[in-house]
Amino acid sequence: MRTYRSVLVCILMAISAASCAQAEAIPPVAGGNSGPLDEFLVGTRWFWEGSKDHVLEFGKDGKVDLDYWKLPTDWKATGPNQVSITMHFGNEDKTAVIDFAEDRSSFSGTQFRGGVISLTPRAPDRVVGEKKPLVEFFAGTKWYWEGSKQHVLEIRKGGSLHLDYWTLPTVWKVTGPEQVSFTMHFKNGETKTAVVDFNEDRSAFSGVQFRGGVISRTPRAP
Repeated sequence: MRTYRSVLVCILMAISAASCAQAEAIPPVAGGNSGPLDEFLVGTRWFWEGSKDHVLEFGKDGKVDLDYWKLPTDWKATGPNQVSITMHFGNEDKTAVIDFAEDRSSFSGTQFRGGVISLTPRAPDRVVGEKKPLVEFFAGTKWYWEGSKQHVLEIRKGGSLHLDYWTLPTVWKVTGPEQVSFTMHFKNGETKTAVVDFNEDRSAFSGVQFRGGVISRTPRAP
């Protein structure tokens, strides 16, 4: 009986040792991009639902930028690999929820009004060189006003602006590191000012209208 028990103990010890060796031989699952999600996402770009024509960008100011979204939209990490994206419709908000793959190379989720956000892979980061002072960069540029290719805002070097349906004299002035104020002069001597803020790479701006309300995303024209 003792011999039988000794043999059984030896067999069990051998099985246990083999199992431990096998476990040590299995490589750990790659973690990919670790760290807090809100830190990882800032400044990243994504091919929205797989389209290279529509690039979603997560701004460091908590804003989200996508070319055909016209309403103010922001983002917030709501889980280790989950983000809620909230679009502001006047008095109503709608929220989309996205979940990232384990290595954070893509995401998918649920749309603002229901439905599926299909696989959205990460796009290459922008190569950003040293920025010119905003006053030098802005002068002489053209912009698709609120995303419309029919209405091109021209920034003239003398400090004036031109947009086809603005009939009053309007001038521009840099009022912050990434901010410009537009001032429109009315015939009765009154002035109204609109303020725009640029995204990180200065490829677009948005802001507040002359009489309040939102200036929606305005991308740079060629």
